[in-house]
Amino acid sequence: MKITEPGLYDISFEAYFSDLCPAHSVSSTGLKMIESKSLAHYWEQSYLNPKRVQTDSDAMGFGRAVHAFILGEPNFDQYFAISPFDSFRTKEARAWKASERRTVITQEKYENIKAMARAIQKTPLINKVFKDGKPEQSLIWKDAETGIWLKARPDWLPNSIEFVPDLKSTKSARPADFQRQAYELGYHQSAALCIEGLKEVLGWKNPTYYFVAQEKEPPFVATMAMMRDTDIEWGKLLNRSALRKLARALDKGEWPGYAKAPI
Repeated sequence: MKITEPGLYDISFEAYFSDLCPAHSVSSTGLKMIESKSLAHYWEQSYLNPKRVQTDSDAMGFGRAVHAFILGEPNFDQYFAISPFDSFRTKEARAWKASERRTVITQEKYENIKAMARAIQKTPLINKVFKDGKPEQSLIWKDAETGIWLKARPDWLPNSIEFVPDLKSTKSARPADFQRQAYELGYHQSAALCIEGLKEVLGWKNPTYYFVAQEKEPPFVATMAMMRDTDIEWGKLLNRSALRKLARALDKGEWPGYAKAPI
């Protein structure tokens, strides 16, 4: 069933990234792909591509598992399987992993995830962040200029305040390191799109978007970080550029790679 009206929806991760609107829909993941790489890269992973091969790295699976566990996903076991094997070197272990439809997490990684959750609980201020609200709600609305449907999925949507946290597992939560990672991975585009969705769908006047960055290795230090208004504005401009490129590609059916550099 298609979503035909802008709104806040409680849908699965799989539905969120599917063909769920009457016209093409895109999230910040796609917009970042277009701007940081090319339309050809976007097409390769798009649901429009009948030959796409979906890839899921161990890092991506671990990140989703961290989110689900810390944010209190009630059906964690429905989406994640804890491996009974220490490694996947044996034929038996590889066969089990191949037959498992859920995202596989090793026992070691699962213990790390639980330790990360405990570290969050012991960190003053941060332990209150994910208390009063709902996880993984989907904001869906239509872009007025291009007619493309937009999607944002804040990690946590508070019930009573306009402060939206984005949980990130990272190698280093040291402010200078995380700032560099944020720009490299396009977090300013994600933040800008989510803020736009909060305004368009929920009518929030001045939402604040911030990060809870937590290291993936002991002692699992967690810290809070915010982007400057100028960074958010830059993210908005990049999103607009990507949307216009996407609209042209959808209209012409052409998905070019990198632009030819001037001689």
